[in-house]
Amino acid sequence: MAEGHVWLLFLLCGFHTPLESVGVQLVGIPSETQLTEALINSERHHTSNVSSTLTVCDNSEGLIVGSDDLKPLDVFNSTVCGTVNLNKIVDELLDGLRVDIIKQGKDRIKIPDIDETFNKRVYFIKVKGEFKGENGWVESLSTIHRTADAVASSYGKNLSVSCGFGLEHLEVGYDRYRAKFMRLGPHGKINGIVGKNSILLKATVAWTNQNCTVALNQLVLDSFGDFKLKVTGLGPMNWLLSKISTWILQHFESEIKGRVESTLREEIEKKLDHFDCSKYFPKP
Repeated sequence: MAEGHVWLLFLLCGFHTPLESVGVQLVGIPSETQLTEALINSERHHTSNVSSTLTVCDNSEGLIVGSDDLKPLDVFNSTVCGTVNLNKIVDELLDGLRVDIIKQGKDRIKIPDIDETFNKRVYFIKVKGEFKGENGWVESLSTIHRTADAVASSYGKNLSVSCGFGLEHLEVGYDRYRAKFMRLGPHGKINGIVGKNSILLKATVAWTNQNCTVALNQLVLDSFGDFKLKVTGLGPMNWLLSKISTWILQHFESEIKGRVESTLREEIEKKLDHFDCSKYFPKP
């Protein structure tokens, strides 16, 4: 009987439970890019592995992921068997790519100026200010390196290869900024370090017209963060630093990210145009 009273009391009190205590979780369907990135991230602990291999054999299809052992992993139809070290191929291409980026003067690239306005309340009056960042640049694109094992999957007579990369050092800056607020007009330089970043790349290996070709399908700077910013000359307008940080972060998302991607994409495509993949992938 006592137990029945307890349950009755519990039910009566339950009607008064605040809505805030109920958690709702929204679940979205991941995109193809997110699924590929998740697969690469699951392999990220293999980054020091140089013995990742796949075996190209006949009458088989499947998924190839860099691994610590030498167990054969079958791919698209072929009458020839051979072992392919995906990580080694990628690393050799990267060695040449880094040299090319420096030779072509692409290690540092120009970025658009920043032109922003802001408001600050002085007593009961809202005062408008201006900020401009000029001669902007982003540098150290030649520090691109592999951060995960290469992952390959076969479909038909083609081989899709995905890999995670990063820029070991990525710096952004403006040689001159000018701020104007009431009678104050500080100016100076801006330097920032992007502490974390990752790049997702997808390519297709295919045999067409008796030729083995590699096409770059996707290159995305898919994450970045941990900004460390240094601004000189602010003086009494030190309070503007947080706004400058926000503007540069937004600028990185809308402008700088695209410049980095297009520069790397252009240089990688040049490299792939001269890459003889027939040495590594037998004709199906």
